Amino acid sequence: MTQENKSQIIITVTVFALVFFVGSIWYDVYLQNANKKGSISQSNTSSFPAVKTPSQVVPAQPKTPVVTMKTYVNDEQGYSFSYPSSWSVAPNKYAGSSDIFFGPNATEDLASIGDINVSGYTSIDAFLNDTDLQLKDKKDITIDGVVATRARAVGVSTHEAVFFMHDGSLYHISLNPSGSDDMTLFDQLVSSFRFVDKKALVPGADKTYTNKDVGIEFTYPDNATIDTTSIQNGLWVTLGTVLKMQVNKYNSIADLGKYTNVSEYFKDRESAKLMSDPVKTSLGGQIAYKYVDHGITNVYTVLVSHADGSVHIISFPMRETRAELSPAELSMLLSIVFLE
Repeated sequence: MTQENKSQIIITVTVFALVFFVGSIWYDVYLQNANKKGSISQSNTSSFPAVKTPSQVVPAQPKTPVVTMKTYVNDEQGYSFSYPSSWSVAPNKYAGSSDIFFGPNATEDLASIGDINVSGYTSIDAFLNDTDLQLKDKKDITIDGVVATRARAVGVSTHEAVFFMHDGSLYHISLNPSGSDDMTLFDQLVSSFRFVDKKALVPGADKTYTNKDVGIEFTYPDNATIDTTSIQNGLWVTLGTVLKMQVNKYNSIADLGKYTNVSEYFKDRESAKLMSDPVKTSLGGQIAYKYVDHGITNVYTVLVSHADGSVHIISFPMRETRAELSPAELSMLLSIVFLE
C-alpha cells in the first residue's frame, strides 16, 4: 500500500468518526427538546377539563319541588289525599263535605286554585250536558283502582280536570294553576287520592228545637249548632263551620218580589234561579214544592205555602243539580212541624 493510499484511508475514517460524533450530539439534543415539549404539552393539557363527547354529556334534569306533605281525610264522603303543607284545605261553606277547596290560602269562602266536588251526576256526560265545558286531551288514568278521565276542561271556567265515578257519585277534581309548580303538586295530589270508610254525616242523638218567631219546630243532631242572629226571619243549622240547613220565613210571597202567588214566582225562573222544575208535594201537613235552584251554589229547596199566605223556604246547600239529601238532612226536613 502506498503512502498516498494510507493517507486517504485515514482521512475517510476521520470524517466518518466526526460525522458520527456530531450526529450523536444532535440526536441527544433533539431527544431532550422533544421530552421537554412533551412534558409541557402534558402539563398544559392536564390543567384543562376534558371535553366530553355528546354521548358523555348528561342533560339537566327538571327540578321536582321538594315539599312537606300533609294528609286530608274526608270521612263524610269517604276519601283522603295528600297536599303540600303550604296549602290549606277547607270545605265549601255552602256545600260542606261535598265540595272541598284546596290551594294556597284556601278557606271556606275562597276556592283558591282547586276543589274536589262529589255530586249526584250519574256519568261524566250527564255533567257535561249541564255545563258549557268540553274535554280536550283526554286520557285514562287510575285512581285507587278506579278508572278516571284526565283532561283539559275548556269553557267559561277552563281548568285541569279529573273525573271518575265511585259508589254512585261523580267525583270532579279541578285545578286552575297559578304557579310554576302547581301542576306538579296537583299530580301528586291526584296520585295520592284514596278511598276510605265513610262515617255518619252528623252522628249523635237528636234534639228538638222550637222557634215561634220563625214558626217552626224540628229535631236536629246534638252536635249541630243553630244560629238565629246571622239571618233575618230565619235560622241556620251548622255542623262546625259547614251550613247544613237554612230556614227562612216570609209573611207573603210578595216579600220575594212582585208576586201575588207561588205560580208567578216559579214562572219567573230568572228570579227564582230554578235548575229543575218544581214538584208539588207536602211537608208538615202543608202544600210544598221541592226543586233545585242556584245561588252561590246549587241548593236543594222546599218552598212551603201556608193558607194564611205566609211562606217558608227550607234549603240545603250542595254542589249538585240532581240533589239527594243525606239521611241526617232528610231526617231534619221530615221532622219539621209548622207552628201557628
